[in-house]
Amino acid sequence: MLKKIESFVAALAVIVLCGFMPTAFAQAFKHPGVLVNQAQLDLMKREALAGHEPFASAYAKAKASKWGSLSYTVQGPPSGGVINCGSFSNPNIGCTLEDDDSTAAYMQALLWYISGNTTYAQNAIKIMNAYAHNLTGHTNTNQFIQAAWSAEKWPLAGEIIRYTYTGWAPSDILAFQNMLVKQYQPYVTGSGGNGKNGNHPLSMIDATMGISVFTENVTLFNSGVTRLKKIIPAYFYSFAQDGSHPVTYSGGPSGVGTFGWNGQAVFNAATNGVTQENCRDMQHTQFGMAAAFNAMETAYMQGTDLYTPLKARMVPMLEYNAGLLEGIKTVIPLPPATKVPASYPGLCTTSAVNAANVIILTMNPTFEIAYNAYHNRMGVPLPNTLAHLVNDVRGITWQENQPAENHGIIFETLTHGGNPGASSSSSSSSLSSSSSSSSSSSSSSVSSSSSSSSSSSSSSSSSSAGSTCVTATANNTWNKTVISPALSGVFTVQFDATPSASPLNAVVGLSLGVQNAYTGYATLVRFNTSSKIDAYNGTGYAATTSIPFAANVTYHFREVVNTTNHTYSVYVTGPSGVEQNVGLNNAFRSEQKSVSSIDWWAVEANSSNAGTLKACFSTP
Repeated sequence: MLKKIESFVAALAVIVLCGFMPTAFAQAFKHPGVLVNQAQLDLMKREALAGHEPFASAYAKAKASKWGSLSYTVQGPPSGGVINCGSFSNPNIGCTLEDDDSTAAYMQALLWYISGNTTYAQNAIKIMNAYAHNLTGHTNTNQFIQAAWSAEKWPLAGEIIRYTYTGWAPSDILAFQNMLVKQYQPYVTGSGGNGKNGNHPLSMIDATMGISVFTENVTLFNSGVTRLKKIIPAYFYSFAQDGSHPVTYSGGPSGVGTFGWNGQAVFNAATNGVTQENCRDMQHTQFGMAAAFNAMETAYMQGTDLYTPLKARMVPMLEYNAGLLEGIKTVIPLPPATKVPASYPGLCTTSAVNAANVIILTMNPTFEIAYNAYHNRMGVPLPNTLAHLVNDVRGITWQENQPAENHGIIFETLTHGGNPGASSSSSSSSLSSSSSSSSSSSSSSVSSSSSSSSSSSSSSSSSSAGSTCVTATANNTWNKTVISPALSGVFTVQFDATPSASPLNAVVGLSLGVQNAYTGYATLVRFNTSSKIDAYNGTGYAATTSIPFAANVTYHFREVVNTTNHTYSVYVTGPSGVEQNVGLNNAFRSEQKSVSSIDWWAVEANSSNAGTLKACFSTP
C-alpha cells in the first residue's frame, strides 16, 4: 500500500513541476495494466469458460499450444546468462529459447487466470525467476530487437501473476523488476533502433511501456508515449495528413528505396494506409502494427487515449492492410512472392528489396486489439478488418514455415475478442460488405429497442413508423410486418429476439412482398434445433462461429444488407455484451438471389419444436 501511495505522490509531483500536459501520464498506475486490465481479464475468463466465441476457440488453441502446456519447462537462459543473437539468427544462442520462454510465461499466466489451475501460475513463476536470477545480457547485431521482443512479453506475465496470484515471493518479484530495469530497459530506450525498419523502434516502445507500468516509472511511461507519437506517423502513411511525402525523422530507417520505405515510391490517395515495411514483407509489417497497437492499448489501460487522435491515420491503415491479407488462410502454404493485386495501384511499384509489383505475404494473427479498440469501443466501421479476422485470423493454426503467434503477437483473440462493458449500441455503426468503398443508398439504419411494447400476431400487420414486436408460436405461421418505404442498396436493420426455449426451430426473415414460405425470404436468421444461432447462405444454413443460445435471453441482431450484391452479414450480441459474427457476406437465399429491395420482415416458429420466438423490429 505504501508503494502505491509513493507512486501516486510521484505522479502528482510530475504535474506540479511540469504543468498540465494533455498526453502525459498524471495518475497512479493501474494494475494489472499492461495490454490487459482486470476488466479485460474478467471478460476473457467469463466468455472462454462459457464457451462463447471467439474466446472459446482461442482458449482451446492456447491450451493446445506448446507455450500453454501444463508440462512446459523453462529452456533458458543459456549457460553464462548471455543471449547471443546475430543477423538472420546466426548465431542463435538462447534467442529462440528466450522468445519461447517469454511467450510461455505470458500464456501460462493467462491460462492460470482463466482456469484457476495453480500449475499454470507456478510454471509462469519458474520461467520468470529463471531469467530474473540468471540473465546477464544480450549481445551481437540483433541484441536490441531480441531484447525488445522478449521485453514486450515479460511485463505481461509479471503484471498478471503479481496482481492476481499470491504465490510469487516478494524477493523474486524484486529480482524480476531489477531484470527489467538492468537487462532490458537500456536496450529498448537507447539508440538501438536508429536506422532500422520501423518494427524495431515500435517493438522497443511497446517494451518500454510495459516496463514503465510494472516498475511504476512515470518518466519512462511518458517518454514511451512521446516516442510512440513520433514513430507512428513515420510508419503508417496518411494521404490526408502527409500529402505526397511520408513523415521522416532523424534516426529513421535507412533501408533502400524512396525515404527508406523498401521500394514504396507512390504516396497518394490510392496508397493511403500503406506502411514503411509493406514492400519488404507483410510479416515485419504485422510486427510493426502489433507493437504499435500493443503500446497504444497499454497507454489506454493507464488512461492515455492515443486511439482518438490517431484515428484518421490508423483506421485507413487497418482497412488497407486487412483488405490486402483477407483470404490469405485459403492459400497456405504461401508462395515466396505474390503479384500486387490490381486493386492496390501504386503499391510496391519500384524494385528495391523485392522485384517491382511483388509483395511477400505472411500470416500473422494480429488486428484483433485494433479492431476491439476502434470498432467495439468506438463504433468505427471496419468491414475489411472484420472479414480478415473472421476468415483468417481466428482460424489460424501454426504450420511449418508459416509464422503464427510470434514475438509480440500473442493470442490476441483470446485477450481482445471483445470489449468489457460493450453494449449493442457500441456496435451500431453500419458495416456494408467486405468492400470499404461500399456506400449506403438509404439512411435506413433500423435499430430496435428491448423496451418496445409487445404485441402478438399470427397474421400480417402494418407499421410505417415506430417499433413492432411479434411473438411467433410453434404453429408454422409467418408473422409479417411491412417496412415502408422499401429498403435498397446497402442498409442496416436491427432487432431483438427472445426464444422461450432452447433448442428451438424459429427464424426471422426479410423479404420482398408478402411471403408464406421459407423460399420467399432473401435473408433468414435461425434459432436452431441444436441450440445454436445460424443464418441462411445461398442454399443452406451456416454459421461463422458456434454461438449457443439460452431460453428467455434476449439477443440483439444487426443485419447489414446489400441488395446490389444480394448479400447480407449478420451480427449478434448476447448477454455478455460482445458482438459476434454469425455470417459474413452470406448470399441471399438462391430463390431470391435477384431481389433488389426489401419491404417485409417476418417471424416464424416451426411446429417441430415447442416454444415461441418474440422479435422486436424497428422500422424507419
